[in-house]
Amino acid sequence: MLKKYKTATNDLIILVTLSFSNISESVFRIIAKLNQYAKLHGINHCVNKRYHLVERFLWLTFVFSAFSGVFFVGNKQMERYTANPTVISLERDFRLWNGTIPALTFCYQNRFDEVKATNLIKLFWNISADDAEFPYFLNYVRMVVNASISSLNTFKRYSVDKRLEAFDMFLVARDVHPENVATISGFDPNLKLLFNKVMTEKGICFTVNSIILNSGIATNEVEKVQNQTSNQLVTCSYITNQCNMRLEISNKTVKYSFHSPYETVTEYSIFSEMGTTEEVEITLNIVETMASPILRSLSAIQRRCLFYDESISGLEGYSVSICIQKCRAEAAISLCGCKPHFYSFLNGTSCSPRALVCLEEKFWPNNLTCNCPKTCSELVYKSNSFKKSDWAIDSETSILSRDSSLRYEILAQKIRYRRDVLFSFEDLIVSFGGIASLFLGYNFWNTLEMLYYLLNAAINILSKRFQT
Repeated sequence: MLKKYKTATNDLIILVTLSFSNISESVFRIIAKLNQYAKLHGINHCVNKRYHLVERFLWLTFVFSAFSGVFFVGNKQMERYTANPTVISLERDFRLWNGTIPALTFCYQNRFDEVKATNLIKLFWNISADDAEFPYFLNYVRMVVNASISSLNTFKRYSVDKRLEAFDMFLVARDVHPENVATISGFDPNLKLLFNKVMTEKGICFTVNSIILNSGIATNEVEKVQNQTSNQLVTCSYITNQCNMRLEISNKTVKYSFHSPYETVTEYSIFSEMGTTEEVEITLNIVETMASPILRSLSAIQRRCLFYDESISGLEGYSVSICIQKCRAEAAISLCGCKPHFYSFLNGTSCSPRALVCLEEKFWPNNLTCNCPKTCSELVYKSNSFKKSDWAIDSETSILSRDSSLRYEILAQKIRYRRDVLFSFEDLIVSFGGIASLFLGYNFWNTLEMLYYLLNAAINILSKRFQT
C-alpha cells in the first residue's frame, strides 16, 4: 500500500514538472517572439536555452535593474509634472507695456438719508414721523444702512422684534442710501466712466472701473449701470499719457480703497478717509503678475491658481474676494440658517436681526478659514506717495469749502512677473521617451511593431476558431 502511494506521488511530481516545463517553454517562446518586434536589449539573452542558467539569471538581473530605473526616473518625472510644473519669471521690456488703471471703491461716511428713511418706515411698517415708535424704527434703519461684518452685535436690541423680519435688510439699506454726487475724469476725455452701486461687507459703496462687476459674474450690484465704454481693462500708455484719474465729490466725507479691477473689497480691505474739504494726491506702484496662455493646458491643481473666467461653484467667473464672500455666506447658512444681506448675489434666506445676533454669538466669521486659490494673473497696487491738503474756508456758504477731490496716478513699472509652464505635457512625453531609450533602447516604432504582431496573432486565433 505504501509503495503504491509513493509511486503515485512520484508520478504526480513528474507530471507537474513536465507541465511547468511546457508552460515555461511556451512563455519563453512568446517572449522571444514579442521581443523580435519590441527589440528590448537583454530579453533574448534571458530566454536563450544555449546560455547557462547562471548566465541567463545574470541577464535577467540586468533587465530587472533597467526596468527599475525606468520606473524610478519615470515616476519622478510624473511627480514633477503633476505637482507644480510652473515657474515665475521676471520681464523687463517695460517700454512696450501699458498701465492698468485700478478699480476705486469709495463709501460715504454718512450713508443715511433721513427723508428716504422716513418714507421707507411709513411704507414698510406704517409708522409716521409723529408716532411714538418712529425713533425706534429710525434707529434700526440707520443701523442697517451702516452695518458691516464687524457690527453685528449692535442688532441685539432688535433681535426679538418679529415686525423687522418681514423685510430684507438689503432692500432697507438700498432704499435709504443717498444718491451718488461724485464725478470722475481722467487722462482720456473720450473715456466714459460711471459708477456701480454695490453692497460690500462694509455696506453700500460705489465702485468705478470694475471689470468683475461688468463681466457677467454674479456680484452684490445694487444698480445696473454701464460701467465703462467696454468690458476691457482701462489702460494707458506710459509714454504718451499721464496715467491719472480724478474723483470729485461734493459735501461728502468718504472712505476709499484701490484694488484690482478683477476683485471687490472685503471687510479687511484697506480704506483711507477723505474729508469734505480735502484734496488728496496719490501715486501708485503696480505689482503685476501675467499668465502665459499655455498655462491653461494645466489643471487647476497643477498650476495652483485659477483664471478670472473659470467657473466654480455655480459662479460665472472667479476672483479671490468673491470666493471669500461665498465661503463666508455658506458658513453663515450652515451656522444659523441664513446669509447676511451683504451677500445678495448668492442663493439663500436673508438673515433677520435675530440671525445676525446668532452669527455674532458663534464668532462668525472670525473662526472661519476659507481655502480660496489665488488667481493666475494679479494686479496689486501699493502707495508710492501721498499728499493731503485742506482747503476749508470759514464761509459756510462757499461751494469751495464743501468740495473734495482725489487725484491718483499709476507710475511706470520697470519689471513685472510672468507665470509660465516650466514642464509641460510635451516635455513629459519627451522625458518618457528619453528614459525608455536610455534604459531599454526602446522607441515608439518598437511599440507599433509589437502592437501589429499582437493584432495579427489575435486575428489568426479568431479565424481558426471560426473555421472550426
